[in-house]
Amino acid sequence: MTKLTPPDWKPPYPAFVADTNNSHLNMCQLGVQAPTAAAGAGDFAELIGLLEGNSELLHHEHVFHKDGQGFHNDILLAYWERPDSFANWRAGKTVSEFFARDLNGEIAVWIEALSAPADRFETSYSTGTVNWGISRHSITREDPIHAYYGAMRDRIKAAENGGLPGSTGRLNRELCAQTQGRHLRVELPGNLCFIRTVQGWNACSDEEKEFFMKRTYPVYQRGVEYLCAHPLETNCIGARLVTDVAQDPGQPQAETLAWFLSLTDLEAWTWNHPTHAAIFNTFMQHAEKFNFNVDILLGHEVLVLPKNGIHAEYNNCHHSTGFLRFFKSVVA
Repeated sequence: MTKLTPPDWKPPYPAFVADTNNSHLNMCQLGVQAPTAAAGAGDFAELIGLLEGNSELLHHEHVFHKDGQGFHNDILLAYWERPDSFANWRAGKTVSEFFARDLNGEIAVWIEALSAPADRFETSYSTGTVNWGISRHSITREDPIHAYYGAMRDRIKAAENGGLPGSTGRLNRELCAQTQGRHLRVELPGNLCFIRTVQGWNACSDEEKEFFMKRTYPVYQRGVEYLCAHPLETNCIGARLVTDVAQDPGQPQAETLAWFLSLTDLEAWTWNHPTHAAIFNTFMQHAEKFNFNVDILLGHEVLVLPKNGIHAEYNNCHHSTGFLRFFKSVVA
């Protein structure tokens, strides 16, 4: 039973959730970091080849971004069938050799893998037809638990009544450890929160796309830029604003992949910060502009990870990559 829904709540617009039979959501980010896309292209092609044909892989999606240090990161978002599917793949001889290479030049590789049981994740979509993330393998249904502050927590069963508190109170100052030329693994606390949130406009009319790109999306970008620039204030460990390679109308064109110390920290930004209030208000203006009949593709996956549900390793990455920025690492 939800705990934060306003009395007699009727959402102002429809939204959908994944009706999945999966016991876990299992996903990993697999990255190749290089000065340019061309410089890392060969290694990224090799990484794709290591995934192809794996019977336990559900699918993968390709995104990229330029990080805060100016490096190009090509990233595969890989979804797996079972909680141990990633570990089985990672333990294979050719995969192990790829990630354990002696890298000390311009190429780096990294992994951030996660697995959360069904009572620790939730989904939300603006449309019932979803062709990204876990919903490629699920049906969707309309759900009234949205469009109010607290809906995200209400959709995560284990988070009801203040459940899933963070294990660490605040982020510490950035670490300045030597990371390049080293293959490192980061040990992480439990109940870290991950959000994958997407935007897609290829299915929109020209009018709606123009309105979104000129009015709505820039406000969203400013919110993500704030998170990137203020980690100590927000407890946002990192936020990657990425571009999707796929151009299918049912798939996103842009998204954010972000880690917070806890679900509460994600909520604190979404509930209390002016940058997120601006995002919410601008989207409501967008919806009203088109009489709440929008074709813009919006959605997210939110997961709160158990301590044993995250695997993070980095080979030859710069010190601001992922969890290296704030957490101690050990030689992998």
